[in-house]
Amino acid sequence: MTKCSPPPLTDAENARWYSKFFYERYRPDADALAELGENAPMGLENASSVEDRFRILSKGDLPRERGWQAMPDQTTFVCGKVFMKNVTPEMFQWWFSWMPADPLRGRLWDPEEHLAMIVDEATLHRITDPALTVKDRLYGNILYAVEDNGTGYESDRYSYKKLKFFDPVEFGLTREQLTAMEAEGGRLVTAMSGPKDGDFVSSFLHYARPVPGGCEVRSWFFVGHKLAVSEGGPLRTMEADIPQAALEQIGRGLSMHCLKEYTNLGYILPEVYEKQHDIVDSWEMCKNEFGTQTM
Repeated sequence: MTKCSPPPLTDAENARWYSKFFYERYRPDADALAELGENAPMGLENASSVEDRFRILSKGDLPRERGWQAMPDQTTFVCGKVFMKNVTPEMFQWWFSWMPADPLRGRLWDPEEHLAMIVDEATLHRITDPALTVKDRLYGNILYAVEDNGTGYESDRYSYKKLKFFDPVEFGLTREQLTAMEAEGGRLVTAMSGPKDGDFVSSFLHYARPVPGGCEVRSWFFVGHKLAVSEGGPLRTMEADIPQAALEQIGRGLSMHCLKEYTNLGYILPEVYEKQHDIVDSWEMCKNEFGTQTM
C-alpha cells in the first residue's frame, strides 16, 4: 500500500519550540509488537462487542489488550494499550483540549501519518476560553484531520475526516461510573469519526489509568457504530454488503496506527505538558500567529 509523504513544515512552524518533535521517531514497545504479532484476528473470545464497551474500565489486564476482530454484525473491533512513562491521566485528557489550537500539534502526534488538521469556528472559541475547564474545552470539539490510518478501504483515504468529542455519558456510561473512575485517578476520552461531509460512522474510547511510573492508555474502536445519543446513537452504521476483506483490512491498519500514534504521544507529552499546561492559547494567537484555518 502506497504511503503519502508528509508535507514539510513551514518556516513559521519550524520556529515553534515543539516543532522538534516532528523530526523525532519512536519505536513501539517490544511487548506490544509481540502481542500484535502477525496482526491476525484476535478471536471473538478476546474481542468486545459494542454492548460490552463499558468493560473498557475493567481493572487489571484483559486476556488481549491489543488487536482486532471482524465481528458477527459486520463491523470491526480494534483495541490497543500503550504505557506512557511520566504521563498522568490528567495530562492525557488535557492533550485533546490543547492539541487542536494549532494544526502542527496534530501532526506531531504522528508525523508520518497525520498530514493536516483544521477545526471548526466553535471549537476554536472553546479551546481559547480560559474560563473553561479542560473538560469544557474538550467536549463538543470538532476536528477535520487528514490522516492515513492504514485502512485502505476509503476511496478518498487522504481526504478530511471529521472527529467530534463527547462527554462519556453520551456513550452510555453513568455519571456514577465516571465519578468512581476519576476518584481512582482515571480519565476517559470519547469521540466519533466519519467523512468530512457525512454522518459519523465509528466511535472510540480512550481510558487512561494511573500505574507505577506513568499511565496506561487503553483504546477501543468500534468501527461501524456511532454511539453518541445526541447524534442518534447507539446505531450500527456499516454498509450491509461490506466485504469481509475490508473489515479485516480496517482492523489490521487501525491496530498498527493506534499503537504508533499513542506511542509517539507518550514520548512527547511530558515535556509538552510541562511547558504548556498552564497556558490557554488566545484567539488572536491561533488566528494570527498560528494561522489556524477553520471550517
